[in-house]
Amino acid sequence: MEALSLVEKFDKYFELDLAKTEELKRESYKIRHEVFSNELNWTPMSEDKLETDSFDAYSFSLLLKHKPSDLYAGTIRLVIPPNDKPNSQVPFEKYFSDVLLSNVIDHDALPRNSIAEISRLSVPDDFRRRLDENHKPFILNEFNTEMLWSHESRNLPVIAISLILSSIALANLNNVSHTFISMEPRFKKRLAVIGINLTQCSSEIHHNGALAVFYLENMNSPAEFNPEVQKLYQLILRRLQSQMSS
Repeated sequence: MEALSLVEKFDKYFELDLAKTEELKRESYKIRHEVFSNELNWTPMSEDKLETDSFDAYSFSLLLKHKPSDLYAGTIRLVIPPNDKPNSQVPFEKYFSDVLLSNVIDHDALPRNSIAEISRLSVPDDFRRRLDENHKPFILNEFNTEMLWSHESRNLPVIAISLILSSIALANLNNVSHTFISMEPRFKKRLAVIGINLTQCSSEIHHNGALAVFYLENMNSPAEFNPEVQKLYQLILRRLQSQMSS
């Protein structure tokens, strides 16, 4: 039997949802609460079991459903400052203001409508527990493109990668030219394997582990992806275009 391509396997096992309804947004907030509040104790517990903050008022949430189980396998959000509120911050401006490296990129000099931040990437416990990743919000272990889509559960970093690609596609569809993300510095090299090349633009801080801010120039990023990931990105882009126009 001929092996399925990367895109075929994504199509078989996963479904991407842009959270355009309150019901889908609540599903995203519910996963975030389970991961960040209930399991990791990084954010306060909430009576409604939803994890939200002020940035959700101008964010897009994305969900990835695992078709065989009919469960949501992860969520992520893209924070875009609204044009009519130029003083609105993105998360890294609030938490990393003292350690940003303006000699790398001066984000203050960028038009507000040209920036966004990928935030709140989280994978539910049901998917992470199999990988002994109970104390991390998502899975991004050592991998290469040949192993990403194995049936073995230990190769589920595809969930995180698909969500990051979805956020990049969504940023491009919203004409964002610079996307930022705060994460553990060790993940930079792992993402570079598939052509997601990030530039560190802050010193590290220690908040639930070592974190730093990175940025991606969206106008160049898709061309840098390796061929299989490029095809997956194009599929995700088409799916998001369809959902945004419907």
